[in-house]
Amino acid sequence: MTWPADVAFRRMFWQEGPTIVRDAELWGHTDLDVLGDLAAAGLLEHVDEARMSFSARGLEVRAALVRHCRQRGGNYANFDPPAAGGDQDGSEL
Repeated sequence: MTWPADVAFRRMFWQEGPTIVRDAELWGHTDLDVLGDLAAAGLLEHVDEARMSFSARGLEVRAALVRHCRQRGGNYANFDPPAAGGDQDGSEL
């Protein structure tokens, strides 16, 4: 994945701290690393050098996460993404 040339400049303004995942803290894992992980998982697509957008799969997972948090009182830590092409009503959550 290729990032814009001004990444070093933008990193000066990011706060230090870990990326929080379900059962761990990843130190030294930047916002750009998170975007790379999401792209590698097929949830984001490159639009151009400076922009990304959700893929169809990314939109599916995002919708399931919103339902999980709003309707079921859940949070990110207890969210399990639906299987690809899963039931759209969220019953698999």
